[in-house]
Amino acid sequence: MQEELRVTVADGKYTVVFGADCRLHALRYGEEWRDCVGDGLILALAQEVRRLQKALSDSALTALAAETQADEAYQKQLEAEKRVKELEQKGKSLWDRVVGEVVLPEAPAVDEAFWLGEQKEQQ
Repeated sequence: MQEELRVTVADGKYTVVFGADCRLHALRYGEEWRDCVGDGLILALAQEVRRLQKALSDSALTALAAETQADEAYQKQLEAEKRVKELEQKGKSLWDRVVGEVVLPEAPAVDEAFWLGEQKEQQ
């Protein structure tokens, strides 16, 4: 059984209907308006409009899906950046605590002449 073809244009003013009974007719504001049986031009135009509407709808869905994926990826990136900052802050706080608890011994005095002498001999 053939699916009914129903195409509405002009903001709902005109509708072309090609039913399962193979009757081609036009409605104007939803009321019977013209019998279009045998008018191949109207049928061909209605089929082309339907094909283009479907292609446009499919393209819009594809674009919407791509936009949704991009939004999700962006949200994941923001969440990851937030988590990294939290971890960095937590690590910094931990580091500050550890360093604050550790008493570092004083560094021994450095004999500058000794080190300069070593460097001169190496040159």
